[in-house]
Amino acid sequence: MNMTIESYKEHFAPQRADVKGGKYISVFIIRKTESECIFRTDKEISNEITLAGKTRRDLDTQFARVYISKRKQVAPERRSGREILRKFGLLNKNEDGSPCEINSKKMCGKCADCCLYGSAIGDEGALKSHVVSDESFSMLPYDVVTTEHTFNAIYDTGTMIDASGKQSQALGTDEVVRPGEFFLDIETITDVTMDEFIYVLANITRTRRYGAMSSRLGKMSNLVIGIAFSNCELFANLEWTQETYDEICHELKVADDTVPDFPLDPDVVKRCAENVMRRKVGTMNGEVLLLDAKETAQIIDQVSDIYRDEKKLKTVLSRLA
Repeated sequence: MNMTIESYKEHFAPQRADVKGGKYISVFIIRKTESECIFRTDKEISNEITLAGKTRRDLDTQFARVYISKRKQVAPERRSGREILRKFGLLNKNEDGSPCEINSKKMCGKCADCCLYGSAIGDEGALKSHVVSDESFSMLPYDVVTTEHTFNAIYDTGTMIDASGKQSQALGTDEVVRPGEFFLDIETITDVTMDEFIYVLANITRTRRYGAMSSRLGKMSNLVIGIAFSNCELFANLEWTQETYDEICHELKVADDTVPDFPLDPDVVKRCAENVMRRKVGTMNGEVLLLDAKETAQIIDQVSDIYRDEKKLKTVLSRLA
C-alpha cells in the first residue's frame, strides 16, 4: 500500500497553533560530512567529553566528541526555506517596508519562517520555534575525526606573488572535521499543519552546507532514516549516538578499549542506528507511531515530487503563507 502524507492527517494540527497541542513529529537523521567541515563557537572545533557508549568505556574519560550545536544545524535549513519563500514573494515585509531578516531587529513575526522557526523580534512579539533539537555528536572521538587544513593567502593574480614580485609568507591553518564522519540528530517538529511539516522536512533534505566557511567547505548529506508521530518528545541525540556506538562496536567485533577505524562503513552506521532507533522507540512512555523504512521513503519521495513541480510547490507554500 502506498502511504502518503495525507494518510497521517490525524497527527497534524488542523491550523497553525501558538500553544502546545501534544502533537510531536520526530525526524531521525544521519548527517555525514562529505567535505572538510568547521563546527566551532570560538577558535577550535566544538567538542565535549562524553562516555563512549552506554556500555563501552573506550578512552575512559578522554572520549571527546565533536558536536554540532542546534543553531548550526537549524540555521542553514532555515535559510534554505527562506530562499524558496523569497522566490515566490512569500516573505512578509515589515510595516516600514523593510524586508524580514533573520538575526536582526527586522523580523516580521508573521511569515512562515518566523512562525515555524521562531522570532524574537517583530510586530507580533516573540514566537517560539516549532522545530526543536539539541547538539548532535560525532560517532568517533574528536582526535580521530579532526585534522588541520592549511591554506595560502592568494593575491589577485591567483598566486602568492604580489605585483612587485614579492613572495607572500601568509599561511593559515583551520581545524576541520574530516570527510566521512557521522552525526545522529533527531529534529522534533511540534504542533504543525501538514503543509508546515512538508516545508520543514524539505528544508532538512535539501540543505547541503553546514558550519563556517560554507562557501568553500561544509558539504554534508542528510539521510532521513525514520519519522515518528507521538504525543511526547523522544530520546536525546547523545543517547542515540552512544547506543549506536555500542552496536557498531559489537557488529564489527571491536576489542574493548579500542576505537573503531575511521571512516566507518555507512551501511553499518545506518543499520545500527536503525536498530537502536526502533528499540528505544519501544521504551517510550507515550504513544508513538514509528514509520518503517518503506513508509518513510514514500513520504520523502512525495515531498521531493512537490518540490520538483513548481505549480504544486507554489500551491503548498501559498497555503503555508
